[in-house]
Amino acid sequence: MEHFVKVVEKIAPNIPMFVCVGNHDELYLDESNLENFRATIGKVHWIIDIPIFNFRCIALNNVISPKNKIYGFTDRELNYLEQQLEDAPRNTVVAMHAQPNIGRWSNLEGFPVTTPQSQQFFDLIQENRVKKVLVSHVHAYDEQFIRKNRNGTFTLGRGTDFVLSGGAGAPLDFEPPLILNNYNFTEFL
Repeated sequence: MEHFVKVVEKIAPNIPMFVCVGNHDELYLDESNLENFRATIGKVHWIIDIPIFNFRCIALNNVISPKNKIYGFTDRELNYLEQQLEDAPRNTVVAMHAQPNIGRWSNLEGFPVTTPQSQQFFDLIQENRVKKVLVSHVHAYDEQFIRKNRNGTFTLGRGTDFVLSGGAGAPLDFEPPLILNNYNFTEFL
């Protein structure tokens, strides 16, 4: 993490850095421990608020156990998200590390969509009309629209736009069916 900070400060010294906690940021502990992340990078929960564009981006931590590769949501994290979404503007985006295990991403070490916490996450996202969810765990670029149905099942191709952009300087995954790009920058207007 110290190397990452040095490189970013050298390349873009005057640009603010907003980083979501990832699985390599916690030294593979059994339970999430963010002391090193906070000391080196900064805040775990951050918000970018741009009222003139009616825009807000909310960062979440969905790494539960780095060592055991368990991703999802604690009740505390969901309470935080719910509070931040109470007066969310029209253009709200959520940023987090791991993607949902669904559709083309069902075998990519993401979070299960059937747990009560995951179901609550999707409910919050949909009830508050979150525009996009940005995820980054997999070294690839892809996008899926996901809608949770009332009975707990999911419909793909409709709903919230989930954007996977996880290059982070690492080689991309060349296994289909992911969309391949040489760089993983996501621009949206």
